[in-house]
Order: sequence, then structure tokens, then C-alpha cells
Amino acid sequence: MKIDKLLIGLALASLVMVTMILFVGDMNANYKDVGTNISTDDMGNSYNQIDEVYDISQEMKNKTLGTQLSDDSPLDAAIGGSFEAIRLIKSSFVTMGVMANDIASAVGIPSYFLVFLSAIITIAVIFALIYLVWRPA
Repeated sequence: MKIDKLLIGLALASLVMVTMILFVGDMNANYKDVGTNISTDDMGNSYNQIDEVYDISQEMKNKTLGTQLSDDSPLDAAIGGSFEAIRLIKSSFVTMGVMANDIASAVGIPSYFLVFLSAIITIAVIFALIYLVWRPA
């Protein structure tokens, strides 16, 4: 068995166990307080991230298509471009994380669920990169 499948399986099993324990405890504590009061104005303000996503995409477009040649050495340009690409990709993930947190808080999904989900995605990405670099010939 590969270690990444083991880690993902352990994370999923832990998530299910913690979810069930907290689900039963929360049902017991809030049995009489069931209600769904979500206003559409709050949802519109929380989930309307179009401007931020548009700004990020425009910045990506300007960095990739609208760049001008400079007097920097090719090595400096390659390193600077790599760091800029990493920063732009990270900003996209931060925006998605903010949107996921807003959705989770509005719907009532516990925050630990997002922690487990991000851990599983991180494990999968890390091991995919490891297997990509050190794949058998």
C-alpha cells in the first residue's frame, strides 16, 4: 500500500469519526433550535467574489501576455517569473479558501471539515508531485 493512500484513508476515517461524534453532540444541544434564517443579501455579499477573481485573472493575463522585455539577465527573469507565478497561484487558492469558509459558515458546516478537506487535498498534491518527480522509468 502506498503511504499517500494510507494517510488519506486515515484522514477520511478521522473526519468521519469526528463528524459523527460532534453531529450527535450538536443534535443533543440544539434539538429545539432548528431553523434556517439565511438572508439573500448576506449571501450575495459573501459569495460575490467576481471582482476579486477578475482582478487576479487580469493580473495573470498582464504578467503572461503583457510583459515587456527588460535588461535583466535570463536567470533573474526566470526566477522572478517563477516567484510571480507562485504568488498568483497562491492568491487564487486564498480566494477559494475565503469562499469555502463563507459557504461553510452560511450553511453550517463545521470548520474542522474544511481543515480535513484541505489536509486531504494537500496530501494528494504533495504525493502527486513526489510521484511525478520520482516515478519509475
